[in-house]
Amino acid sequence: MALSQAEISYGVWTNRLLDAWRLQSKRTLQWEWAYVQVTERQKRGHPHSHIITTFRPNDLAVDWKRKKVTVDQETFMAYVSAYTSEYLSKSLFRAGMGREYDITEVRSAEGVSRYVAKYLFKDTIFSTVWPKGWKRVRYSQSFPKQPSIKTDAFVLLEKSDWLRLYKLATIISPDNEYCERECMRNLRGSDIIIH
Repeated sequence: MALSQAEISYGVWTNRLLDAWRLQSKRTLQWEWAYVQVTERQKRGHPHSHIITTFRPNDLAVDWKRKKVTVDQETFMAYVSAYTSEYLSKSLFRAGMGREYDITEVRSAEGVSRYVAKYLFKDTIFSTVWPKGWKRVRYSQSFPKQPSIKTDAFVLLEKSDWLRLYKLATIISPDNEYCERECMRNLRGSDIIIH
């Protein structure tokens, strides 16, 4: 399918999918249905979404799935334990979005925060262009509001953000290799220790 067609139809497909999940959650008595959706571009340029939802299909099961795995910077194909759902596969296909999906259980608010931030941040680095009026982040009206917590945290997007970090920190401990590379690149020549 052409990229232009995917961009035109993606909103319709997503709405169709979310409507189906909302209806199915009511049918299966999952009354507190909510979601957040973050869309990014695949390597080939087509839109691709990560959806965090309270919806749990009744046929959710654990099975084996062939998947790319990276261990010690070496990538290979292996069979891994994964959640599967015939309902999800069919609902994705009927909505027009294909059959590919990956289900991961939410284990902590911090983990979800890092997961969503990674996809939001990736687009700022690569200056991804989206059609006018495109909504990269969508969430349901029922999505729970988090209490406001006073924090001294700030986002590292602009050069001025990195300069601010330079003035505040002497040691930085990145969470993962991607963050470590970004710190090394943006703090090159500084006296900050990246641990």
